[in-house]
Amino acid sequence: MLLRLDKLGGNTFGVSPHTINLIVQSSLDTIKPIRQKVKLIVDFFRRSSRAAEKLKQMQKQLEMAQLKIKQDVVTTWNSTYDMFRRILDIKEPLMYVIGVHYQNIDNLTNSDINILEKCCEVLKVFKDVTEEISSEKEVTISKVILFSAALTKFCHTFVNDNPDLTEMCQVLVASLQANIHKRFSNIQKNKIFAESTILDPRFKKYDFSDKTAFDSIKQHLINYVKSSIADIRMENTETEVVSESEKKIREPIHSMARF
Repeated sequence: MLLRLDKLGGNTFGVSPHTINLIVQSSLDTIKPIRQKVKLIVDFFRRSSRAAEKLKQMQKQLEMAQLKIKQDVVTTWNSTYDMFRRILDIKEPLMYVIGVHYQNIDNLTNSDINILEKCCEVLKVFKDVTEEISSEKEVTISKVILFSAALTKFCHTFVNDNPDLTEMCQVLVASLQANIHKRFSNIQKNKIFAESTILDPRFKKYDFSDKTAFDSIKQHLINYVKSSIADIRMENTETEVVSESEKKIREPIHSMARF
């Protein structure tokens, strides 16, 4: 779902699978070498029925599930994640078949496997967010700040928790962080999104990193409530005055009616 606020006088923020797709797609170029290497292996096994059969037989010999290689689609980044994940699932029989029967193919190394594992750890989180958004018919705007903050926090924590992260993976995460910032940097200052998050009992102050923005929106809501209560009281007072006036007018009429 894409939430548009331009008609409401605000900025336009998208919260949709397409938005996440743009964030990740623009970052995948940072891992182009490993992505290209995997694609070449995948293309070879998809073109060669003999190679595919050898891979199948090796999986059977190792008493593994007989899984086929998956190919990614240029327009959908999750297919790249699925391709990487499948390569990791069958890495032992795949690397053996290439090493023994197809030495002209550039085989995967332990370093490649490590990069793929870390890439999958990162991309899995973005895939989960994409699937959660896709599973809902309507994504409430109160979740937008939550999603953007969660992805930013994950990227930061991931780098800190993995001091031995390869340079390629570091650049990938940095690129993801930059793209998240590019699309969501001012979202906590957007009154509609911020108010929706604060008023949602599930989130409230949770994931507001900008305390100034939170305090400002909170005060705005307090002032709005106070103003609304004052208006209601004024309306009630005016109603009571009118009722009293009507009572005074009706009393003489009722008295006259008795004669």
